[in-house]
Amino acid sequence: MMKGDTGRAVLKQLMEDEVVSLKGPMYFLDPDALGAKVGAAFVDIKLKRFSDKTREYVQRVISQ
Repeated sequence: MMKGDTGRAVLKQLMEDEVVSLKGPMYFLDPDALGAKVGAAFVDIKLKRFSDKTREYVQRVISQ
């Protein structure tokens, strides 16, 4: 995860896109939404394998 303002912007967008939700002190990931909206699978993110769609998603967020 990115840190600082950039990380907060990405987290905010993920929450708005319902990829990540906050319940109490815990964040929850919707793997189906991650694939559909971000173009990634959890294992790909963990292994730092980023698809073009994933890179475009993050780039769009940090360019705003």
